Amino acid sequence: MTTKAEHKTDKPPITRRFIACTQSTGRVGKSTFAEGLISWLRFASVTFAAIDGDNQHQTLARRYPNDVDAFDATKSIDDFAKMIQALPPTPVIIVDLPAQATGFLLDASERLQLLDFLEHVGIRPTLLVFTADDPTARESAANTVRFFGDRADYLLLENPARFTSAGFKKTPFANWFSERNTPTLKIPAITQGTIDAWHSLERKEGKYLSFDDARKHPGIHELSRMELDYVRNRFLVQCEDYADRILPDTSLIKTKVFRMKDVEKVAVSYLDDPFFKV
Repeated sequence: MTTKAEHKTDKPPITRRFIACTQSTGRVGKSTFAEGLISWLRFASVTFAAIDGDNQHQTLARRYPNDVDAFDATKSIDDFAKMIQALPPTPVIIVDLPAQATGFLLDASERLQLLDFLEHVGIRPTLLVFTADDPTARESAANTVRFFGDRADYLLLENPARFTSAGFKKTPFANWFSERNTPTLKIPAITQGTIDAWHSLERKEGKYLSFDDARKHPGIHELSRMELDYVRNRFLVQCEDYADRILPDTSLIKTKVFRMKDVEKVAVSYLDDPFFKV
């Protein structure tokens, strides 16, 4: 007679990260984050793969036609299963999922025993949670956490240009993340002028341009280029800071961000300011 202990096996080591967002909300900055994350992974020389599971927008597939596999992940449970079965053997897997699909994604994950499967093959999920005050966004994020619990890691995302987070931060839900030392990445805003310049370049070229392609394009205004460089640098620093939530092993980083030494800022009273003494 065998016992349960005899069937128990050790968990395999984590060799891959599965990064995705299942929140039922759109236009919060998922594509912007994906662009920034891909830019950092390339800078850090970390091997990754991207999967576009959003058949309606196909943002990643259009901007990275040679590097992204596309699936209509929420068409049916069979299509969702095909996407999971096709997860590549790269250290980082970025999956772009459609908004307003939390219920389907969690139901399909439960039916396919996704958590057990990911654990069995050494994949640790990192779920992106946008800290939006929108009730639908919070509810779908809470349902995601109820399903995944501590069998996933999380990365909170603030995007003041797209949504407010003051209400979210006052909830017990925010405390749950705080107790687990969940980091918060702040998505830097891009001015509308630079976004328009980016889209104008795409129309002129007749193709979609990735963040780095737009940043390096000779046809973009120098001021827009400098702004995109600033945004990229903010992503590089933050992604490196939170690499333990993005990578299965931080030793995979081959190129690190050069950081200037912080200059201490000293508050000077107008009355004591030497520039104004007579």
